[in-house]
Parts: sequence; C-alpha cells; structure tokens
Amino acid sequence: MSKAFGIFLLAPLPGYLIESPWQLTAGILPPYWVSKSFLADMGGGSLFGIFTVTGLLIHVAYIYLLLGRFNR
Repeated sequence: MSKAFGIFLLAPLPGYLIESPWQLTAGILPPYWVSKSFLADMGGGSLFGIFTVTGLLIHVAYIYLLLGRFNR
C-alpha cells in the first residue's frame, strides 16, 4: 500500500519539469497544486491565488468523497 501511495510524491514533478499543458494531467493529485502554487509564489507570478484556491478545492473534494466512503 505504501508503494501505491508513492505516486503522490511524484505529483509535484510535472509542474516543475514539464512546460506544456500536459502537466495538468497531474492536477487530479492534491500535491500537484501545492507545489504549483509554491512555484508561482517563488517566481513572482500572479497565478498564486488561482493555484492555491484550486488546490484547496481539490483537497476539499477528496476529503468529502473519502469521508462519505468512510461513513458508509
């Protein structure tokens, strides 16, 4: 199970290494948005707020879905 969760550690890499729109495929994983907002803040970009809000929404969606599954 820990090996399967290792993919979450790889999620920030596309945001840093890939410059094409294909990097957004990693956007389904929450750590991607954390690293993306961090990189936007470090680079002085104006997209920091958008990435932060998107990451927050992704995290809340996962919590909602997993909490519903847990309660069942």
